[in-house]
Amino acid sequence: MAIRLAAQGGAPRLYRLPRLVEVPGVLRGRLPPLDRVVGLDAESEFLFVTTAKKELLALDLGSGRVDTVGKDIAQAALGVGHAVVATGRNPKAVADTVGEADDLLVVELLAQVDAYRDLSSSLAIDELEPGGSET
Repeated sequence: MAIRLAAQGGAPRLYRLPRLVEVPGVLRGRLPPLDRVVGLDAESEFLFVTTAKKELLALDLGSGRVDTVGKDIAQAALGVGHAVVATGRNPKAVADTVGEADDLLVVELLAQVDAYRDLSSSLAIDELEPGGSET
């Protein structure tokens, strides 16, 4: 079996190998424009992709449901004692989505991505330590 995902987004398509015969009606859901495929968890039937907007999405191949997984990753990391730097164009919305935590630093997403990456990695290393204390 092979799954085809269109870069411009839309419904994924399933094909039977080796002749690439489409198997209609098996996969449901619609994806936005895509950047790349991250991976497939065949056991849980989740396909992970990044969008053209650099969001990480999970497509449930069974139900067709598409969800962002950034919040889940942040909450899982916080739950085991890691510090998290979360970003977004609206910091209040990010904080409301992830929830309050001592080890969470929310930073406004800057237009200059390279400068932002340097800032966020510096903040993650220099200003936050596990347990919520700032240096």
